[in-house]
Amino acid sequence: ESVEENANLVIRLLIRRPECLGPALRGAGDGLMKAIVDANKMSERIADRRK
Repeated sequence: ESVEENANLVIRLLIRRPECLGPALRGAGDGLMKAIVDANKMSERIADRRK
């Protein structure tokens, strides 16, 4: 998939599951960057399942 398609998957995931970023935005956990990286990995797994 293209970077744009992958970014769209991440955004849709975060819209559907905003709790993914909740702890990062509150300063808990490993931070916002880690949350974004994890969300991107999750979107890649979702995209792989769709193939």
